[in-house]
Amino acid sequence: MTVADDLREVIATASIGVLDEPPEIDEDGDVLIWVGDVPTCASPDAETSRVVFTTYLVEGVTEPADAVLADLHRDFPGFAFVVDGDRLLAERQVDAPLEVSLLEQVVGDLPALVAQVQTLATRLGGAACVFEEETGVDAPNLLAGGCGCGECTCG
Repeated sequence: MTVADDLREVIATASIGVLDEPPEIDEDGDVLIWVGDVPTCASPDAETSRVVFTTYLVEGVTEPADAVLADLHRDFPGFAFVVDGDRLLAERQVDAPLEVSLLEQVVGDLPALVAQVQTLATRLGGAACVFEEETGVDAPNLLAGGCGCGECTCG
């Protein structure tokens, strides 16, 4: 087992401990944690033993985000909020040593954050980044052009 595999295992264990369901592993080796229809991508870095959690909140942001960002930083101090183009993302980095209890805390904070997605979308004039299955229709790719992490080939 590699260091990256070990990191993924710790993330999966923490996710299952909080959300009672196993996360998915994508083709890039990132761990996808779903809270409802909102994805969080946990990207393990084997070299630094760091995990970066990125939650996709709103796309198509058209309104100024300063007031919203100030509110988010106050309400969710463990996260960094980033407007990347027309998307609002929440990021949280966890550095080594990676303990299941610490990762459980991060995963445990996700439902409260995700509960704000629709409100944030309304405030920012955008659409919530939710993935809903559409039958018989090609679902829109909300990650078209990349997820915003700058390191992967999402979309």
